[in-house]
Amino acid sequence: MSSAGEAYVHVEVNKARPIAIRIVWQYAYVGAFQYSLYNHMLKPLYGVMKPKMGIPGATGAIVAADQLFVAPFVYFPTFLAIKMWSENKTSAGEFYGTLKTLWNDTVFETMRALWIVWVPAQMFNFWVVPRHLTIPFMNIVG
Repeated sequence: MSSAGEAYVHVEVNKARPIAIRIVWQYAYVGAFQYSLYNHMLKPLYGVMKPKMGIPGATGAIVAADQLFVAPFVYFPTFLAIKMWSENKTSAGEFYGTLKTLWNDTVFETMRALWIVWVPAQMFNFWVVPRHLTIPFMNIVG
């Protein structure tokens, strides 16, 4: 869904041709990463936690894990790495150092903005949204 949207904007809105394959691949990979992370890891974990902690407790615990660990230390660095690669921002030898600097320079501002939107969205996502609609919901919010 993200790749198709990006391709449409690139061609129809920006009137740019040819389509930047690296950018489209970036969105495809991030979408696949999100799908795997949420539908194969976090939603099943939520299912295990819900009978033990109740819906409010399990929802709070899984959103806290997502926003305090997954977002800043898994998702955000992966996104930055793919973005750097797709935009040719660094060489292979400088990749880790550039990624670390970019993460250090942007993580607090980005996470603050992320938490304003995603904590309420993820509460709704885990509490209400069916598993098969998780990624479409996240794409609409994002």
